Amino acid sequence: MKTSIGKFSTSIFRKKDIEMGDTMDPYSHHKSLTDGQRDSRFEERKTKRNNTKKFQGKSAIFSLILLASFFTMLWFIFSPDEEIVVHEYVFEGEGTNWSAVLFYDGQELWGEDESGVTTYKSHSNYTFELTYNGGLEELAPMEKLECRFTRGTTGEGSVRLTFEDEPVSKTVFSTSGGGTGAVMQEDMIVEVDVQWDDKEESFELVVE
Repeated sequence: MKTSIGKFSTSIFRKKDIEMGDTMDPYSHHKSLTDGQRDSRFEERKTKRNNTKKFQGKSAIFSLILLASFFTMLWFIFSPDEEIVVHEYVFEGEGTNWSAVLFYDGQELWGEDESGVTTYKSHSNYTFELTYNGGLEELAPMEKLECRFTRGTTGEGSVRLTFEDEPVSKTVFSTSGGGTGAVMQEDMIVEVDVQWDDKEESFELVVE
């Protein structure tokens, strides 16, 4: 069966060669196809190798990141001379016209230097959001907004806005900050004082 197919194929190539007036070797077409397939397979293998190298490179970087994170975690856990205290609180409260939320995140680092003296470092961040309880159409005529709030006994913040050139377009106003120093505690109270035009309202925020 294979021999007959080979003879049949050869006769076809010879017939085409005679009709086209070409003296091409009847097997040259088959040879060129084989070379093309070989080149194509070579390119595919080359592309796969390159992709494999890229994947291995990304995997190595990811592994190094995980390894570094793991050793950092071990350092925090097993370090005998340092202690980290995390403070994460959400203070909430509302009045008749306004409500507010204070998102707080603080860290304290206690340690000991070479002389045995206790060391202390701290850092904190917060975001304060003030929301009008009514609709935007009620707040639109407002020309001035001022809000002051305490962060317990650790400090204070404020929001000051004027709307003389354009009407109010939102009912939520926010500010954020951070720094070093005293850290808020869960039982602290945030006092809020809001003034808008000729009106005023005060209320407190606590951790619920």
